[in-house]
Amino acid sequence: MSDLVAALTRIVELTRAELAALTARDAAALTEASTAKAAALADLAGHKATAASPELTALIAEARALTDAVALRVRLLSAHEARRRAALAGGLRRTA
Repeated sequence: MSDLVAALTRIVELTRAELAALTARDAAALTEASTAKAAALADLAGHKATAASPELTALIAEARALTDAVALRVRLLSAHEARRRAALAGGLRRTA
């Protein structure tokens, strides 16, 4: 396995871990996965660009799809938390 394939595979694994942590609402696991992913992305940035093999193209597509899923999950959780805060604030106003 080339270094570039290994780096992309690591990013895919860490993005899956981020998604699992978001689904489980596990802040510690999310922090761990995100920190490791940031380091993996920095490592990837140090690789020289090469022509994409079918394997690289597939890994890039998978990483992109997982990243989109993470972003969607974050938006959904943010909207849910905003609704909860608004509901709680409304309930507090009624009792005051």
